[in-house]
Amino acid sequence: MRNVLRACLVLVILGGLLVLFYLPYRVVKKKTIDAFNREQMMTIRQSALGLENFFSMYWKALNYGVAQRPVIHFNEIGRRMMADFYAIHKPGLVAITRRDRSGKIIYRVPVDRDGPGRDTALESQESTGAASLKPLLGVVMVKGRKYVRFSRPVFENKRSVGSITFLVSFDSLAKNFLQTMKENHGKRFWLINQKGIVLFCPQNEDFGRRIRSLVAGSPGFQSLTEKMTAGGRGSATFMFRPEGDPGKRIKYHAVFMPITLPGGYFWSIAVSTPEDQVLANMQAFRNQWLAAAALMIGVLFLLCYALKRSMSRVDDEKRQRAAGEQLLRLLDISPIGIIVYDGRGRLKYANRSVINLFGAGKRDRLIGRNIFAFVHPKYKKMVQKRFADVLRGESSEPAIIKIILPGNLVKDVEITSAPFVFFDRSCGMTILQDVTERLKAEKEQQLLATVIEHTSESIVITDAAGNIEYVNPAFTRITGYSRDEVIGRNQ
Repeated sequence: MRNVLRACLVLVILGGLLVLFYLPYRVVKKKTIDAFNREQMMTIRQSALGLENFFSMYWKALNYGVAQRPVIHFNEIGRRMMADFYAIHKPGLVAITRRDRSGKIIYRVPVDRDGPGRDTALESQESTGAASLKPLLGVVMVKGRKYVRFSRPVFENKRSVGSITFLVSFDSLAKNFLQTMKENHGKRFWLINQKGIVLFCPQNEDFGRRIRSLVAGSPGFQSLTEKMTAGGRGSATFMFRPEGDPGKRIKYHAVFMPITLPGGYFWSIAVSTPEDQVLANMQAFRNQWLAAAALMIGVLFLLCYALKRSMSRVDDEKRQRAAGEQLLRLLDISPIGIIVYDGRGRLKYANRSVINLFGAGKRDRLIGRNIFAFVHPKYKKMVQKRFADVLRGESSEPAIIKIILPGNLVKDVEITSAPFVFFDRSCGMTILQDVTERLKAEKEQQLLATVIEHTSESIVITDAAGNIEYVNPAFTRITGYSRDEVIGRNQ
């Protein structure tokens, strides 16, 4: 029975540690996703503001035009006004059309500028029949090109006398306001109207389709499209099955927001990113966290074994006290070095990793010493500035410095500092990580790259499929092919 209780206790402790390690990881993961979504929201907000300002400018011009008597009665002055406006705003503005109340075109600029073919293209995208009595705004496709068409009715004494229509190149809009939205490595984005029709995305074949039909069998995506067509904004997640691998499911994180347009219209823009890209910056943290967790669990097994033997010789109170002390000692075996120092720079605490790094043997040999005594002279000013920032309550970004260890041994370490309260006293805390070997390896890689660039032998690097990814200058000199001519080609 006692063995069963002990086994249960071990399992409970292991479960608690697993939860203890998982919860911080989950918090960091959520904060990473939230920060990424905020960044993506700022990106689409810039595009949305650009489009809103663009349409607002042209809408004001339309409102101004339909209120001018030369345009209402459409005399020679009205024609000149339209021609001048077109001349100022081309080539983004493709054409301006004035219709009478029956819908017949009575003037258009440019007139026969590109020959009959041009006129046919313009006429084919414009509705025929009586002029609309309300503002219209939409996107049309003409001979493989997309245009934004928006028109405003012209009234005289509350009686319709026709309309004015602006035709704007959608490619020009996309170039000016959607260039920041690029698809790569599974990242996707869409621009839709309020009916859910796709107006723009890098897959041109999706133009004109309903966005709901693009990702089938995903309730999360259907919910996203419903919010977009309702003019909502926010973030969402959905699952996606790639066409080439239907058995695979990829989780996407998306942000979306409406674009307010004149005449009571709106569009909606969304960008979605695979979760593995969103969490790419967490990979190093996750690996270190898993390594620390594995180390902690391994040590815990050893401590539990020792605890099991000691529990037979002591009472419950002593066993609990011993277990508590052993668990507290776990904090001192972190694989990452940690030091704490006071406002004068005197060392107040150093964990086992720091003691091993400095070769001190015992903690007492480090406690009380000034941290600046270990800093290489070349980096003392930078460290002093970071020290002052910490004392003001500011955290510092990671940086790499050199430190001098006993025996004049110089090491490269990466440091990150932050304010810290140590036994009710305001102090500073710095995390140290020895990167000497990593920097050495990076230097060797740079040296190797330099050798490859300057060798007289031809060197070609391909991927697994045989597609050329790199050629050195000697290759172009020997073969006569430039680098741009062969990159991406198969051997």
